[in-house]
Amino acid sequence: KGTASHHLDCNNLEKIELKSIFVKPSVLFEEPVKLVSEVNQALLSSGPVLSRDQSIPTTSNEDDNCVAAPSPFHVLVAQSEAVLSKVAGFPISRGALACGVVPNDRTEQWLDEHLSRK
Repeated sequence: KGTASHHLDCNNLEKIELKSIFVKPSVLFEEPVKLVSEVNQALLSSGPVLSRDQSIPTTSNEDDNCVAAPSPFHVLVAQSEAVLSKVAGFPISRGALACGVVPNDRTEQWLDEHLSRK
């Protein structure tokens, strides 16, 4: 189970900025992954405050006519791995894709070293 935080930080390196995740419904809503809780937590920690009915992200909870705050990243839901694979252009077996901005200090060598420590 990963993190849905829209900024991931490891060892004081520049942050990786999450732009979007593209998942099949089971990855978002079913165990063992069930990303919906982490996605909600990341959205709430990014700044928006929920309205009184707790269903609409808003910039303020003091005004009944609040405008929805922009999300720091997009969540796209596909109906199947086949749809994910078609969009990506290669087979997707895990049911999820992520898109983000990776800083220059996150090289292939960094990735190899980071994964070997896990």
